[in-house]
Amino acid sequence: PKGASPQDPSEAYPPFGVDLFKGGFQGSKADGLNPGYEVKPGDEVVLRVWGAAEINRVIPVDAQGNLFIPGIGPVSAQGLNAHQLDERVRQAIHSVYPNNVEVYTNLQGVQPVGVYVTGYVQSPGQYAGTPSDSLLYFLDQANGIDPALGSYRRIRVMREGETIAKVDLYEFLLEGSIPRLQFRDGDTIIVEERGPTIFVGGDVQRRYRYELLGEKLTGAKV
Repeated sequence: PKGASPQDPSEAYPPFGVDLFKGGFQGSKADGLNPGYEVKPGDEVVLRVWGAAEINRVIPVDAQGNLFIPGIGPVSAQGLNAHQLDERVRQAIHSVYPNNVEVYTNLQGVQPVGVYVTGYVQSPGQYAGTPSDSLLYFLDQANGIDPALGSYRRIRVMREGETIAKVDLYEFLLEGSIPRLQFRDGDTIIVEERGPTIFVGGDVQRRYRYELLGEKLTGAKV
């Protein structure tokens, strides 16, 4: 109508990736047991031994990072992945019972972590998860990136004041690639402010606002 202001381009052209955070990743909680998961204090290990010795119990990893195995003693477990843990426990048991002993180990439970999500997200705060939950899981908990101001390409993960990872979600959106992190209690995910953008419309399949990383683009590259 006459006198109406033109539509805001930020509304006409939503950011590329805007559909990423609609609660889907909140339902994809990890069990904390990916192949690279490193054992830490508070984790629980199922240990079954049969034959010349009989053990059937769940043993916690103590504050010193050890498993205390009855009849064997403490076994250092902290920092090991599941395969390394199994090998170390087997070696410890076979050093005392070298013959006719079968050993089975399995990580049963892991300690939850609280991760802060802040910066340009919809609902900043601290969110609970497991160390192997994805960055997308925690971002989804915070209701995703602010579509008007947040960056999909400049995301940092901080630990004790140091940046341990930089994430560009375009790599996930276009290639399915995302860093696999093992989060620790107190880690912080920071979504930075959106950088320069370019609007792409007309006869295109993806009518979005695309964020740039400072690169100079030709029309052909766009």
